[in-house]
Amino acid sequence: MRATTKKKTDAAAEQNDEFSWLNRHAWLSGVDLEVELLQAEQEGRDLSSVRTQIRALQKAPRPAGGWAAQLGGARDAAWLARYSRLCETIQALPLRANYAYEEPDDLAGIRRARAPARVGVPAWHGSAARLRRAVHGGLLGRICGCLLGKPVEGWYRTSIEITAKATGNWPLATYFRVPTKRMAERIEALRPVQKFAGDRRQLLQNRCLLPRISGMVPDDDTNYTVLGAAMLMRHGAAFTPQDVASAWLA
Repeated sequence: MRATTKKKTDAAAEQNDEFSWLNRHAWLSGVDLEVELLQAEQEGRDLSSVRTQIRALQKAPRPAGGWAAQLGGARDAAWLARYSRLCETIQALPLRANYAYEEPDDLAGIRRARAPARVGVPAWHGSAARLRRAVHGGLLGRICGCLLGKPVEGWYRTSIEITAKATGNWPLATYFRVPTKRMAERIEALRPVQKFAGDRRQLLQNRCLLPRISGMVPDDDTNYTVLGAAMLMRHGAAFTPQDVASAWLA
């Protein structure tokens, strides 16, 4: 009996550790029921056959721990297994009869569906060095814009304006900065009744703020750009889904 109890205790501790990691790494966990359902709705999936399963999963309360906490408590290993099966089922569901869009994901299908049927791409007539500078400039512009918006991602416009005004940067003319104590107090006093989206305490530690900026920090938006360029350089325009998966794993 004692050995059996110990095994159960060890298994529970291991699951708690796993769920704790998944909740801390929300973008990697792949567990977000509401987002999955929204994605399926927007893709035109007919969810009528799985509504009962969806409601059963939604009834299990989310654990305490902020917006990223999806697993724990009633959302245990059995709940996670049901969630995974539901996601697999949803991916195979047919589209709704009244879905107004055609969204192929293969190149030939995309070419057939686009309008106008032929899209003209002007030929490049400059030098290779000039093209390289243009592409490099585009990449730098994307990085600069990403760095500017990253510390206030998900914030309400009002919250962004209050923070920028309190730190002497409105209209926006440069990157956001670490507020002084007096600035932080003013931001707190002026904030709207609705809370700032995101954790404002993290603002003070953010490496996207002056004077702590020393280069671009990792970000999914720039990662996609760099990875896409690397795939084109390695595989050309005929890259496959397997090439994309291998690139991510590498």
